Amino acid sequence: MALLAGICYAFNNFFLGQLSHHGLVAVIYVNIPSFFLFMVVYGVNFIRNKLVHGFYWSREISIFFKEEDNSLDWSVVLGVFLMSFCKFCGFCLVVMTFHYATLAGLNLGIITVIFNFCCITDSVVFYFVFKEKLSRAQLVGTVVLLLSAVFIAQKPKMEEKSGIMSYGRYPNEAEDVYQARIDRIERDHYYNSMIAIGTALCCTLFFSARDVILRYYKVTK
Repeated sequence: MALLAGICYAFNNFFLGQLSHHGLVAVIYVNIPSFFLFMVVYGVNFIRNKLVHGFYWSREISIFFKEEDNSLDWSVVLGVFLMSFCKFCGFCLVVMTFHYATLAGLNLGIITVIFNFCCITDSVVFYFVFKEKLSRAQLVGTVVLLLSAVFIAQKPKMEEKSGIMSYGRYPNEAEDVYQARIDRIERDHYYNSMIAIGTALCCTLFFSARDVILRYYKVTK
């Protein structure tokens, strides 16, 4: 299931990369099909409840109401809101990561390796909150994964040089003007790449917070 989820995320990131030039508007484009799919799934679920139980929805089977007195459980409402908020913020940061990575000329497939750093924050938080420890094999696997991500994310020097030499020169453009334009482009690429890396790292924090909230409610609720 985890491997299948990774494949789904890979396709998700591919389409996000194709739409990232729209900025945060891409969030709306991607979530419109998700909303209709959500409506279909829950519509089928409501019809199933009607056929099996005789009602579309009941407080007795809802997670939002307490079993003892059938009153609204605000802690569950808060948990759903916090999970949705973290997921939405993380999703927006993924889009912005691809947006600035495109502006910086970074490989969109490579920039996603930074998202793997959420395993560090997950492991740390789960250790202090849920007292879950990594085994020696899991620790070694995590270190290898992170080292692989660092090595993959490295940009070859030859590619950098070829990138600098690939800038075209306008007709009758003076040497100092040409060099100033290249320096400005390189400076913009540097800033955009730093922003892309920063948003990718912030994205992992929101996804880790979502994982912690989900883990907490799965255990307590």
